[in-house]
Parts: sequence; C-alpha cells; structure tokens
Amino acid sequence: DFTIENTLNDVALDSDNKNFLAALLNKTKAKLYNYSKNVDYENINKTLETAFDYYSKVSDTYLEKQISIGQSGNFKSIKNSVLFKYPSNISLIDSWNIYSIYNSGYETSYLINFISNHDEIFNQYYLNHDGLDVLDNFMENYSFTVMSEFYESEKYNFKFLETILNSNFKNEKFNADYGNLILALYYYNKGDIEKSKNYSSKFSVKKIFTKETLTGENSWSYRELLYKYSSYSALISFGNSSSLKENRAKFYLAINALPFEFLKRNSLIEAIDSLQTRKMDKYAIELTDTLLNSYVSKTQRFGNKFFQILGRYATKKSNSLAMNLLKDKNDKIKPSCLNLFIRGLLESDRYYEAISYIPEYVSSSNQLMFYTSFIKNEARKNMKKYTGWGSLKFGDGWADFPLEMEEESSGTVYYSSSEE
Repeated sequence: DFTIENTLNDVALDSDNKNFLAALLNKTKAKLYNYSKNVDYENINKTLETAFDYYSKVSDTYLEKQISIGQSGNFKSIKNSVLFKYPSNISLIDSWNIYSIYNSGYETSYLINFISNHDEIFNQYYLNHDGLDVLDNFMENYSFTVMSEFYESEKYNFKFLETILNSNFKNEKFNADYGNLILALYYYNKGDIEKSKNYSSKFSVKKIFTKETLTGENSWSYRELLYKYSSYSALISFGNSSSLKENRAKFYLAINALPFEFLKRNSLIEAIDSLQTRKMDKYAIELTDTLLNSYVSKTQRFGNKFFQILGRYATKKSNSLAMNLLKDKNDKIKPSCLNLFIRGLLESDRYYEAISYIPEYVSSSNQLMFYTSFIKNEARKNMKKYTGWGSLKFGDGWADFPLEMEEESSGTVYYSSSEE
C-alpha cells in the first residue's frame, strides 16, 4: 500500500504512468492473498477490482505502447496491455518463454477465477482480439501450470473458456480445439463425465498434437498435455463397456496418428499407468502387450516408468521381464530404474519381494534411495486425499502430489522415452 500511495503521489509521473503502475501493483498485491495457507478471496476480489479500476483510466495510446522484457540478449517487446492482462505476474527481466514465467509465478488461479466471475470486466477487457490473444498464449504456454494445480480444484473456475467458446466473437488466433481439450480434462477431474465427453467431441487431436507443436517453442507444454490426454482417453475408451469396440479403435487410431514413435511409447505407458492404478488390469495388460510387441521388441526403447508398471503386476513373468530389460539400461540410470520397479512392487504390497531385489553390494546413496521408497509408499497410503488431479492415484500419469515433486524434477530420463 505504501508503494502504491507513493506512486500515485509521484509528481514526476503523468496520469497514465500513475494509473498503469497502480494497476500492476494492485494485481501483484492480489497474489499475496492467494497463498494456499492464507487464501483471502474477499481481498483478492477487492484488490483486483481496484486494479481494473486504475487500468480503465489509462489511455489507449499508452496501453498500445511496447515495453521490452528479458535479459542477456533474449528480449521481446509486448504491449503494456498484455503486461497487465496476462494471468501470470511478469517481471521485466523474465524472458518470454514457458520456463522463465513458469518458474517466476507462484499461482495464477486468482486472476483466472476473477475474470471468470466478473462478466462485465471479462467482456470489456478480454472478449476482444488482444484479450483472446493473451489468454490463448497463456493456455498454450502454461497448460501444465494450470492443470498441475487442479489437485486443489476449487481454486480454478474455467467459466472464461466456456464464455469464449460459446460467444459469437471469433478470433482466428484463439485455439478452440485446445480450449475444448482443457475443458474436457477439467470436467473429467471434477467428476462431470457427461460434460467432459461433450467437450471431448469438439476437438481434433490431430490439430492439437502436430509435429510443429510437439517440437516447437512450447513443445514441453504440449507433450505434458498429450500424456494427460492419453491417460484420459484410455479411461474414457476402456471404461465404457457399451461401446468398447468402437472406443478401443479410436484410442489406437489416436496413438498411431502421433508424429513420433517415442511419443507413441510414452502415451501408451501413461495410458497403461492410469488403467493399472484403477484396477482395470484386463485393459492395462492389453496395452502392455501392444507396447511390448509393437514397440519395445523392435527398438528396445521405452520410458523408464515402465519398470514401475511391471513392478505393480508383481508376477514371475513381469518381474523376470523387468530384470531382463534392466540389463540393457545405462549403468548410470540402472539404480533409478530398479527403484521404480521396487516402487511398483511396494504399491502391490509385495514388501518381501521388494527387499529381495535390493542388491547386496550397493552404494549408501542408492541404498538410501531404495529404502526411502518403502517409507514414501507408507506415507502415500496415509496422505490427505485431494480433489481433482490429486484424487487420481499415485503414479497415474496425471499428477503426483505432494510427495513426488522432488523426484519429478530429476528430469525426463526417469519418466519419459527419449530419442536421444
């Protein structure tokens, strides 16, 4: 408040600068009320209403002016209007890419909810070409940021996406397919299966997951979304016995249509993972056979998460297969692959078998890793159940909170297939 007051009283600033800076400062202030331990929705709304009030006083000429953000030669010019309306708080030293802003922002839900619940503000400032460009860029770049916070699903309100898709206003840049996919996933995790299926029928997978999107600047975001979609698609396809034959065919067509083999393998693993952790073993085994016979047997390449899946099966054949596959792994990652297999056994309550696979001669750090898995498995059994993504069981390929965060940060070498 002191900074805002000083800004408004600064005689060196003209009215446009004062009002714009006051709008940005209030937007930032609203974020302070959004931390999970002290969420204050009343103050969030009041502060953002104040922010938009100041913003409304800024001239169009000033809002159209460009401002440079970035550092170390990586600069990009964006309009002042974009800087304010973007759902994430952007620092002027941020590079305009997914990694810098993803890491610099804490949560974005407070502004997403606000514009979803304030029709007048949304219609005035976002339901236009510039506003939709901002939201389209946000959804494309930060889909994983958004969806990773669905484990506390009450934080998010995606009414704004529905408003856009159902409005008569059209913007060629706004990716309607992408928006419908986000809503399909969103409503599935809120338990509204029919609404999820409705949105699922409105997008084309081929249009979303192309060579360009899966290898371009935002490829990380698109690949994460692809793996979530693969899990979702498997659960929808194999979970409806009345149209199983048709759904199964659609699922395989979607997998086969992917432009890269390693993405097909990863997507199958995520689908198997989701089916397996929901005790849909019949279909999980079917997809496991497909993965082994159509891909692994030909290339010997697969995502290392497959070891965890084999561990969960906990049969003599699956255990033997896991050990044979482990032999071909690089020595540097063998301990981590073995740990994934052990975790799978633990999830199937095969504690004695899990212990028997810990090598007699192993480094102290690896020994700690193995036995930590035993402790974490017990902790997960007793952990608080979240709604949304977090209500999906541990290791199901959607999100794994809160105990998996440090392991996820180890890199894709443990969880994804790679062409490298």
